[in-house]
Parts: sequence; C-alpha cells; structure tokens
Amino acid sequence: SVDEQGIRALEIKTVKVQLQRLRKSLTATGEVQADETRAFTVNPPVTGVVTAVLAKQGDIVKAGQVLAVVQSIEVASNLTLLLNERTRITAEISRVKTKYTSELTLQNNQVQLNKSAFEREDGLLKEGISARKNYLEARNAYDSALVRLATLKLQLAQEVSLLEKQLAVTIHNAKGQLRIMGIAESAVDDALRTGEVTSALSIKAPVAGCVIKREITLGERVDPSKSIFSIVNLSPIWAMVDIYQEQIPKVKEGQQVLLATPSNERLSGRISSVGSVVDNDTKTLHVRVIADNPRGILRPGMFVTAEILLGSSTKTALLVPESAIVTYKDRPYVYMHHIG
Repeated sequence: SVDEQGIRALEIKTVKVQLQRLRKSLTATGEVQADETRAFTVNPPVTGVVTAVLAKQGDIVKAGQVLAVVQSIEVASNLTLLLNERTRITAEISRVKTKYTSELTLQNNQVQLNKSAFEREDGLLKEGISARKNYLEARNAYDSALVRLATLKLQLAQEVSLLEKQLAVTIHNAKGQLRIMGIAESAVDDALRTGEVTSALSIKAPVAGCVIKREITLGERVDPSKSIFSIVNLSPIWAMVDIYQEQIPKVKEGQQVLLATPSNERLSGRISSVGSVVDNDTKTLHVRVIADNPRGILRPGMFVTAEILLGSSTKTALLVPESAIVTYKDRPYVYMHHIG
C-alpha cells in the first residue's frame, strides 16, 4: 500500500479500464534503411591534402557543418590572382586620377587666365576703348576653356567609373568561381580586406543528416573525383518490413504502421509500397514504410518491430495501456488500484 504522497513520489499513474473496440493489426519485423532519394555524396571541389577530419561514420551533422579541412594550392592560387588583379586595377585607377588631376590643375589655371582676359575686354568694350572683335575673341577663349575643363572632369569620371565597374565584375566573378570551389564569400572578403591568402578549404555538409560513410584520412591527397563522405537525411526515413505470404492480402499502401525500436521508442508511419516478389528463402515480402523521424530515433541498420493497423474489429473488450502490463515468469499481469 502507498499513500497519496507516495504515489506522487513514485510517479505512479493510473487509468480506468475501458470497454473499447479491438484494433485489428498484424505484427512484423523490419530493418531501417536510408531514403535513397535523400542520400548525398560529398566530394572535395578542389585537389588538396587533408589536414583535419571532423566527422566520422554514424555522426549526426547539421547542414553547413564542417566535415573536414583540405589545404589546396588551387584555392590559394585563385585568391592570389584575385588580389593581384585588384592591385592592378586599383593602380590603374590611381594612375588615371593622377593624370587627370595634373591636367585639371593646368586647365583650371587656363580658365582663370581666360576669365581675366574676358573680364578686361568686357570692361574696355563698355568704355569704348577696345574693339568688339577683341571682346568676342576673349569670350570664345573663356568659353572654350570652360568646355575643356568640363570635358576633362567628365573623362575622369567615366574612366574611373569604368575601372571601378571592371574591379566589381572581377571580384564578383572570382567570388562565384571560389564559391563553386567551396570558399565562402566571407572568406574572400577577409582576403580582400587583409591582403592575406589562405589555402585552407572547409568541406561542409550540404544537408543535415547521418554520416553513413567516411572515406577520408589525415594527410591523404584528395580530388573532385573522390567521394569522401556519404550523408543521408534521416527524416523521413524508410523501414523495410517483411510480411509472410499468408499476410499479403491484408496489407495495402497507405495503411498506418506503428514502429518500435529495441529500446521501445515509437514512431508512426505509413506503407508507401508493397513489394511484388516473394523472397525464395524466407517466403516473405518486402513492405516499405515511410516515417517522419525529426529526432533521429531511427537509424539506418536498426531493427524495428512494426504493427500494421488493419482497421477496427466489431468485437469489444476491456482494454488497458500496453505500458501497464508487467511480465513475470513469462506471464502478463496488471496492477489494480484499490481505494480504502
């Protein structure tokens, strides 16, 4: 016996036995398999030497997680080419600005001289001292000097703008090429900011899932033709269940299936396909069950028990939760709650 305080301390839960309709089902066993349509192979995008391996077979990884690090001359070469090209274009911009700055200074001086001459001829013309011809010549010279100054400023702006666009396109194209190689844009920005080149390339997981194969070791030389990791997304996941030939007529696509692991963790799924060929040795038929597996309970290679729900029976019975059944010496028992 136990009092109410003891019941709470022991976390004992009770439910009422209820008269319910029996659920028709059949039990089978199966093995968890990766969804073949959600398996991904990871290949290094460049040739290089492996300097770090950060994931192993069986690890659950997130999308974007670093699996390995490769030192690649190819990466360093491409970053160096980008920095050299930026230096060349930047130097050309400086040269153009210096050239036009000198010409603009001279032209500004010329404008001031022509302006003074024009203002002098304008005053003399008003006093009737100078001829109108001299006034017009001075005015034309002043106007021409202003046009020449405006033209130089426009040419400077156009040439600098063209070079700046060329630099922007060069950086954009380089980032695209390096992105294909696996170099993040932030890493390129760091190189552009600091002028320092790195040869380290992080190999990242393209998707979240389970590493089902690792074929990479420290110091190994790898290239794009080599598969170094295989990752499978674990949700949804498949369970290949074997049913006996006499059970085949009862099983159909779309039926709900309750899957239980050896540790009695449970998930619900549905039959997505029923095989068409009976295994000659076991006389069983493969049934594929697809289940959502957001917490990664089911892993490829794991054995499961499957309860295929066939519908409800017309019979009713007193039902208790399965968790309430206690087995002792191969016989099932339940505890009853007596009050008073």
